This record gives sequence, C-alpha cells and structure tokens, in this order.
Amino acid sequence: MKKRPPKLSKDVDLEALFLEQANENEQLDDFGEMLEAYLENMTDEDLADSYPKTKWTFKHPPDEELDLHGLTREEALKRVDFFIENSRRWGLKIVRIITGKGLHSTSGPVLKAAVEERIVELKKSGMVSGFKWEKKKKRKSGAIVVIL
Repeated sequence: MKKRPPKLSKDVDLEALFLEQANENEQLDDFGEMLEAYLENMTDEDLADSYPKTKWTFKHPPDEELDLHGLTREEALKRVDFFIENSRRWGLKIVRIITGKGLHSTSGPVLKAAVEERIVELKKSGMVSGFKWEKKKKRKSGAIVVIL
C-alpha cells in the first residue's frame, strides 16, 4: 500500500517534502515529477481543502471614499490613480470609489467600466488586493469597494 502524502498547505515545507520523497524513491529526479506523483494521490476533496475559502465581509465602513460624479473619463482615472496611491501611503485598508450609475449621462454609464478596468490593472500590478461592486452586481451599483 502506497503511503499517502500530507496535504499541501502553508505549513508544508515543499523542499523537505521533496527531499523525503527523493530519499524514499530514487526514480524521482526533479521537483515536477515529485509534485505530479504527489497530486496523483490527491482527491478533488483533498485539493479543495488545501485552499481555504475566503469570504468578503466588511465589518466597518470604508476608511475613505472618492466621488467621481461629474468628471470626464480621463479626469476620473487620474483621480483614481492619485486616490489609490495616497490611500496606500496613508495605510488605509478599504476605500470606496463612487462612479455613479450613469443615469444622467447621455451615452450611458462611462465611468463604471473605465474605473473597473483601472482597478483590474492596479490589482495586476499589486497596488490593490481586491475589489467588489458595492451591490454585488456592476449593473446595480454606483460604487466599487477596493481592498488595498
């Protein structure tokens, strides 16, 4: 019977696990092979347990907010960049950016999509940890909550 490997978690030292596996099984020449052998024995349930589920809950109101009503797309994006940069500098954790719903715009909502795209870019660059539309759906929301 094959020995079942320990579950992957933050506490597992992959280097030690690899060395242990390499000592037990001389055929494993590289980390990739060892990882494949490890995952081969894992069930979907084991894999699901390896990644803790996080739920977004806001126990307190945002630390600061920025209202973009009445601004053009370009002005709004400049203010968002400045706001996020300074909020991080000030050590804020949660901020709200009010885009409005676009009800008074002749061509429909413009700022919602533009701000969301900018927040996604900032997330990719590591400036933002996450974001969520305040009413869970972009269509219904007029504000985006950003986790720094």
